[in-house]
Order: sequence, then C-alpha cells, then structure tokens
Amino acid sequence: MIVQERHQVTDIFWPEPVHLQLKDGRIRLIKGPHSALECLVSDWPLHEGDVYERAKRDCMAALHHDCALVCCRDTFIKASQEVSFDIH
Repeated sequence: MIVQERHQVTDIFWPEPVHLQLKDGRIRLIKGPHSALECLVSDWPLHEGDVYERAKRDCMAALHHDCALVCCRDTFIKASQEVSFDIH
C-alpha cells in the first residue's frame, strides 16, 4: 500500500493586497501568493507567456518560502499588466 504525504501550504499574505479588475468587471482582492495563483489559473484570459509562467512559478515558490513575497507580488502585477487588467 502506497501512502501519499499531503503537504498543506498555509497562505502567506503580502504587506499590501492587490485589487484587480478582471475583464468581466469583477474586482478580485488578491491578498497573497495563494489567491494570486488561484486567479492566474481560474481568471486569466491567456494561460501562456513568459511573465504568466514566471508569476505562477513565483507564487508556488513563495508558498514554499523559496521566493520573496515582494518579488512574487511584483511578478503578479507585471503579469496583470501584460493582460491589461486594471490594478487598484
């Protein structure tokens, strides 16, 4: 019998959240790498591109304490700007 270990990742919050206006007009409050990763996977218009992939990698790394939160947040903002989301 094979038993898989489950690693629970607790959310880590950015010092300042990002208010992101999606293409459909909804505003998403992105508080940290976990919610940013959810947004990248579920709300992103294009699931491709260097900045998009880097943002996903940085979010995963930040959740595992392998990337600075400020770096992760900056990459997420760049990815948001690349797809012309409004940032508030």
